[in-house]
Amino acid sequence: MVLRSCLLALLIGWAGSISTNLEVAESTARRLFLQAQHVVKNDIAGLEAIVSDTMIAATKDVKGARAVRHTKVFDTSFRNNLVIIPCLVVGSPLLWIWYKSELVSKADEIFTAVDADLREVEIARVGASGVALLRRQCDRHTGIMFAFTGIMLQTIFLYFIAVYCCTRIHIEARLQDTGAPTPIALIFCSLFCNTMTCSASLILGLKCWATKAPEGYQRLHKALVLLDSFVIPSVSAVVGALYLCTSNGISSLVFSSTSMAFICSINSQIAGLMSWSLSGHGGRAFQPANVSIKDSENSTVYAHYSFAASALIAVITLPLGWVLGII
Repeated sequence: MVLRSCLLALLIGWAGSISTNLEVAESTARRLFLQAQHVVKNDIAGLEAIVSDTMIAATKDVKGARAVRHTKVFDTSFRNNLVIIPCLVVGSPLLWIWYKSELVSKADEIFTAVDADLREVEIARVGASGVALLRRQCDRHTGIMFAFTGIMLQTIFLYFIAVYCCTRIHIEARLQDTGAPTPIALIFCSLFCNTMTCSASLILGLKCWATKAPEGYQRLHKALVLLDSFVIPSVSAVVGALYLCTSNGISSLVFSSTSMAFICSINSQIAGLMSWSLSGHGGRAFQPANVSIKDSENSTVYAHYSFAASALIAVITLPLGWVLGII
């Protein structure tokens, strides 16, 4: 009992010590100490009831705060659930073509390309556009499944970035929300680099499109090249431009630029993992992690076009972003 009184007096004295008026705090602490001592002597049960009620109330508050915090972890709004629509639009044709493909080659048969002007390239540099060109059929099937996974991941990322850009434009138009200023020159450089990265995928896609795939994989090869080298880079160039313009400050712009580079390279990274796996048990007769693509296209001319297109898109996007209010 005496120990409880001492602890209570110390707590009350500590609370009173933070007051600006020291004399008033000391008198208040003495008065509360006497009241607490009186209560302890006469009604110990009442004091224990008060402490118990206080602990119960505090526990309920903590549980309520945890419940509210857990409910805010996951966003299950209708707008976010609509991501299933682009996933079905992209994934359904791929699965249908894969199901209808007439795979006549044997599992252990080695495919050898017979086209002219071929160049051997590691699968990590080609990504999903070259998995149907792998020489061994079992490796080809593994690469196609990895390519499906990478394309679906890119689709999901691009959907949520597009939704974020639309929401940001709406907020800027209604509330005129101003964030940290971003240097125009740095935005221009980010737009230029993003477009150049997407243009590199387009140039590689032209080479892969002209390459003949193994028998039974032609339609699937065309579909993968179309999505991985043309559709996704084009969408990334448009959505990425808006996403970069919505950046607030230099750090936010650098993060956005890194995010777009990561999204564009998802399939290459997955193919890089597959490259390590294939090279470990392929033998020495051929390089299982390499694919042969047709190199008859003039890459230098397309590189000049990409350079001009990147500068043009950056110049057009800057005033457009200013009109929309996101710069």
